[in-house]
Amino acid sequence: MSKIIGIAVAGTVIYVILKKYSQEFAVISQICAVILILFLAYPYLCDMLDMIQTYSEKIGIDNTFFSILIKSLGLAVVSQFSSDLCRDNGSAALASQIEFAGKLMMIITAMPVIESIIELTVRIIDHG
Repeated sequence: MSKIIGIAVAGTVIYVILKKYSQEFAVISQICAVILILFLAYPYLCDMLDMIQTYSEKIGIDNTFFSILIKSLGLAVVSQFSSDLCRDNGSAALASQIEFAGKLMMIITAMPVIESIIELTVRIIDHG
């Protein structure tokens, strides 16, 4: 965790310094810092995903639901990163549209889960 914090602080300092001279290089430095942080966080993400998969197998959850969870998590991370980058660089309108599109894609990705819940509810009502 200390490496992640160090990269975040160093990336912020570099961004502030570069922003005075070149907005383009400042943005590139931001993206590089984020990519480094993601690489450092990747092993933790893998551990978390393994743990979730282990628990889902123990309680008998279908792998389809696990796959949907992973896809939704990925969409959330990518859309949040993209919108934050846009917002930090003065494009709040674009950031809002990215957030909207990310939420919409997550809903579409989750449709099989929603469908299963509706089917289960209908079966309970019909038999109850």
